[in-house]
Amino acid sequence: MHYRITKITFRPETYEQVFSTMDSRKSDILKISGVEWVDSIKTSDSEIMVIAKYDKSESADAATPQVKEMLGTLSDFVTAPPERVHGDVVWTTR
Repeated sequence: MHYRITKITFRPETYEQVFSTMDSRKSDILKISGVEWVDSIKTSDSEIMVIAKYDKSESADAATPQVKEMLGTLSDFVTAPPERVHGDVVWTTR
């Protein structure tokens, strides 16, 4: 299992637009090779963390151009470049 976690910071008044934009790209996101699921959590009024589970590291690497393009559709709303971290699962309760 491999996860990519992306912090997205946006103007609070654009919260609804951020998610309507993400909703409009949902089918494109799920078509990315290796993506198993994507969840977002709200960490503040102006920040979300997007957690994407990939089948393997190579799939996440290969998806980087597509992910960057999709994040670009949020450019009207964000206040800072997305911050990304990723890695393989090393421990789990499952």
